[in-house]
Amino acid sequence: MTRYGGGVMTEEYDLFISHASEDKAPVVLPIVDVLSKFGLRIWLDERVLEVGDSLSEAIDRGLARSRYGVVVLSPAFLSKRSGWPGYELRGLNAKEVGSGKVILPIWHNVSRAEVLDHSPLLADKFALDTSRFSHGEIALRILKVVRPQIFNNLYRWSLFKERFQKGSVEFRPLSELKRGPIRHYTLPKSLLLRARIVHEILSEASYLTLGDLIDNFRRDAYPEEEMRIWENIAAAYAIYTKERSLQQEEKRRVLGTLLSISMQTDETLSHLLKENPKDKELWDLVETYGSVIPKVDQAHEENK
Repeated sequence: MTRYGGGVMTEEYDLFISHASEDKAPVVLPIVDVLSKFGLRIWLDERVLEVGDSLSEAIDRGLARSRYGVVVLSPAFLSKRSGWPGYELRGLNAKEVGSGKVILPIWHNVSRAEVLDHSPLLADKFALDTSRFSHGEIALRILKVVRPQIFNNLYRWSLFKERFQKGSVEFRPLSELKRGPIRHYTLPKSLLLRARIVHEILSEASYLTLGDLIDNFRRDAYPEEEMRIWENIAAAYAIYTKERSLQQEEKRRVLGTLLSISMQTDETLSHLLKENPKDKELWDLVETYGSVIPKVDQAHEENK
């Protein structure tokens, strides 16, 4: 099951992992296990490939459909320039041209001189060195780049938990609660247009005005990431309600459920579904939310 809390992207995967097979057990799997718990969608050969698959086609698909590529640079990796690791690295370098930061390097038992000899471009990138950072620390630093919204939520939760344990509980009326500061004086026109579209779709079920919605984006640290979440909610809402005759209160319940789904992790969403095995609406909404982006038949498109 896919995690939806960070917003569904146009790409199928958040990360493509390029590594030498010798580094899978000691480095790759521990880091991937941590990232998977936060719901990141990861292309890793052993978790994606099926028996009989073409390696080159599968790797090309994974590279094309991933937002970032983690490259584990090690003596084993550097020795395989002409093998699959070298092939994957060339693909990631090509993807990075004109796209900004794509490659996220990890150094494992290598020196800067060794990396420099292999690739001056890679040596110029800040890397996470396994001799300096634990697997968990590396995973969190990758999470901060790839899904900053999840990282910030995790950071806020840790601060809240720390203060909650040290402090006392006080009940305050809602009127005394203060909203977060305005972080963006204005927003790009494209983002404002997308906010209007989202509002037009959800206005029948939401209490938020267009001004309220835009104001919330201005207060968000990462409005683009937040917009992706709202677009996914709006698309799922439109699909679900289109062929159903629902009263306004029912539509508001649907929207509320979709909002809740958008904030779940893979683990909590699975737990929620297990607790409600007969809640058909919940199951249908989870399925709808997770499938709003149409699948493209790549082979069919290429043969046109």
